Amino acid sequence: MIDVTVSELRGRIVSRLESAKLRVRKLEDQLQLIDSLLSEEEDTVKAPSEKIIASPEPGISSGGQLKNEESIGRAITDAMRNIHKDDIFDVPTIAQIVMAKFPGVSYTDISKKASAKAYRLEHRKEIEIIEKGHGRTPHKYKRL
Repeated sequence: MIDVTVSELRGRIVSRLESAKLRVRKLEDQLQLIDSLLSEEEDTVKAPSEKIIASPEPGISSGGQLKNEESIGRAITDAMRNIHKDDIFDVPTIAQIVMAKFPGVSYTDISKKASAKAYRLEHRKEIEIIEKGHGRTPHKYKRL
């Protein structure tokens, strides 16, 4: 049987409590970031249902889906560029921001586009990887 003193047990509990408090603070910071970005982007990004795309010739589709993807890509880029320089973000955070603007688009589609956009912005030196993700843990980024 393992003998644990009260002070060791108290130390473990305090350590776990501090860890939980840190996680809660990080989540609160992410929520504030999402709220601030959503309030800033409401005027700049239109939902896909608000866009009217005229066909260039009768009987030819103008590619409304392409226009929708362009606006989603623009929303992803704007979300990444509008994050404050000191804030750390990841692709799921950006995907949640964009999903609020485009509820009809799946999380998977948005996160794939956001990952590709983050890769390109990182190579352009607009953002940097702070912490590499492994498996299901996403990369953490910071604006430069």
